[in-house]
Amino acid sequence: MDSEGRKSEITLKIDKATAFSLILLVVGMIIGFFLSFSFRITGLAVLSPEDAGKRAINYINENLVAPGETATLVDVEEMGDLYKVITKYKGREIPVYITRDGRYLLLNAFDTSQKLNPTLTCEDVPKKDKPLLRVFVVSKCPFGLQMQRILVEIVKNIPTLADNIEVLYIGSVRDNKIISMHGDEEAQENLRQICIREEQSGKYWEYIACYIKEGNTTDCLVKANIDINKLHACMNNTSRGLKYAKDDFDLYDEYKLKFAQKVGTEKDRISIASPAVIINDDASLTYDKAHGTWDVSTEFAFAHGEGTKADPRSAENLKELLCCGFVKKPNECSIKLADTRAATWFSETYSKSSESSTSGRC
Repeated sequence: MDSEGRKSEITLKIDKATAFSLILLVVGMIIGFFLSFSFRITGLAVLSPEDAGKRAINYINENLVAPGETATLVDVEEMGDLYKVITKYKGREIPVYITRDGRYLLLNAFDTSQKLNPTLTCEDVPKKDKPLLRVFVVSKCPFGLQMQRILVEIVKNIPTLADNIEVLYIGSVRDNKIISMHGDEEAQENLRQICIREEQSGKYWEYIACYIKEGNTTDCLVKANIDINKLHACMNNTSRGLKYAKDDFDLYDEYKLKFAQKVGTEKDRISIASPAVIINDDASLTYDKAHGTWDVSTEFAFAHGEGTKADPRSAENLKELLCCGFVKKPNECSIKLADTRAATWFSETYSKSSESSTSGRC
């Protein structure tokens, strides 16, 4: 056969034993490739979520909890190269993290893809057909009064947005009595405002508009034409006023738990202070390095994210934040409101020239 200009033809004969050995080699390489992922953390085999959870909870109970106390396992979630282990200790759900091989237990974890001081744009704001801007305050906090002044300004100029705004109050109940951070006088004023909000809602904003000026409850009840007998009945009836207040406090706790899960920390590290702004059940959280807490700071994240000239604590900024929560913005959202910082404490006017430009919370 003339080999010039032709390709060589080679026939390779492989017996059955050799072919079987080659197949085993290829399969072994594939298995080895996948097994290598089981050793990618510390060289140890990956544990199942159940086994990792058990290892974490056993270590916690043997080394970290107080004598006589026990932590329990709630759930285990996969999170990249870690397992997120939800534990329960003294009634609180606390997330911890364990490497998939069970070698290292971490008490906190930061998602490096997320900023500790995020910005919030209009596009980022969750949308609803009927959005709801919720604000937590206490009635004697200078910054809570500042936020109520902002909301009064919005409602006064765009009354249709009143249905999209809800003021809630921070506190607790002990022995059928409301407790607030600034004492009993504040607790009673919180309860008074809650009862007006719930049972005489059409007069709520008129009462608040008066109260933020001087804090003169007696005059403001008269000015807002509040039914005093109905108000006192509400405040003294545990199935009414106390129940309304407890609903606020329970929602406060629910938000703390929700936001803790959002950033992967325990509930007690979430700070929902007065005021705290929540839009459509979501909020921006800023990490406070000094205290190791995550603070609700939605109005500041939004002001910085939109790049507007409106002050974060202004009627214009909060109005825009609310309007961004609509699937379709109503025409009223085009109305421009005061873009300067609202006054803190009690004030006859919306703003003061001497007002500090720094943020504040109670």
